[in-house]
Parts: sequence; C-alpha cells; structure tokens
Amino acid sequence: MMKKVPLFVVLLSLLASLAHAQAGPAQAEDMPEAEVRKMLPDPIIDNCFVGGIEIGMAMDSIYRFFAKERIYKVYTYDQRGRHESIQVVDMDGHSPYMVFEPECYDKEKTVCTIWRITVRTPKYYTKRSIKVGNTLRELREAYVISSVKWEDGNLVAQAEMMNIAFLLDTSKIPKSWYFTMSPALLPPDAKIVGIRITE
Repeated sequence: MMKKVPLFVVLLSLLASLAHAQAGPAQAEDMPEAEVRKMLPDPIIDNCFVGGIEIGMAMDSIYRFFAKERIYKVYTYDQRGRHESIQVVDMDGHSPYMVFEPECYDKEKTVCTIWRITVRTPKYYTKRSIKVGNTLRELREAYVISSVKWEDGNLVAQAEMMNIAFLLDTSKIPKSWYFTMSPALLPPDAKIVGIRITE
C-alpha cells in the first residue's frame, strides 16, 4: 500500500526544481564567453566589419557586445586636442582585444559612430586567413601591400584596393631601415600586432 505524501512536501519539491532550472541559464548568460559566442559568432575581419560589429554603428552599441568589465574608455592627447577611444580587453582582463575609435557629429560629442576598429587578438582573421601574429612574409603572400607608413605612432602596411591595414611590430626592424623607409627592405619575419579597418 502506497504512503500518502503530504501536499506541502510536493509543493516544496516543485519549487526547488523550478529554482534550479531558472538558475542554470541565468548563470550561463552572465558568463563573458557565452556572451561573445552569442553576439560575435563570425570571427571574420572584412572591409567594414569585425564579427557582428560594423563601421558606422553607434559607439554605445559596443556595450551590447561585450561585458562592461572588459570595456575601458581611453583618452589620448596631441596637437589637435583630446581624443577618446574605447578599448576592450580579453577574457583574462588585461590582454589587448579590440580598439574602437569614434566619429562624432555634434559639438558636445554625444552622437558618435564607430569610425575605426583595430583588432589586437589572433581570435579574428581576414577572409584570406591573416591574423595578429602572422608575419610580413605571410601577409605579402595573401595581399598586395600598396604602402607602408607611420600613422598615429604605428607602422602601418596598407592593403591595395581595400579598407584593411596591418600594424607591424617594429622591435626587430633595424635602425638602418628608417633611412630609406622602403617597404621592400622590411624584415619578412616582422609580426602583425594589429589589423585595422576604417570607414
């Protein structure tokens, strides 16, 4: 003969099951890894977008793609005045990930869109499979480089007929190269440290 289970015990069991079921997805959604997988499913760098983030989107939209703990506002100064950018760090909290620079349309700089994106992580790559960490030799095998020049403190190799540029590590470039600045004389093992797309 089956024993009768008090009604309140059944209700408590149901409530506990519901609480456990609700806790699971909420915790997963709070994880930065789950957030990135959801918002940036495509690790491609193209002429006008990186993953799901496009040139021309509102700057504030960045906060929909990354956990706020990974986002920092950075201010730099030059002869033209103060410049603001948003830097995103990787999951470890300190490794460079992406940099977003704005273009603003009002004096108060309250209406701003993404003007330039610089990728600093090897987790994203171009359609020709070039990513941060590749060498200049590998870059030249994939793209025609139209020019190499200094830009905002970076040595930048510009791909021909495209909005994609590649920032090069200068630590192993001999001082003699700076007398000629010839792209042909750059060491082929120079590493890519950033990939930049501009409007």
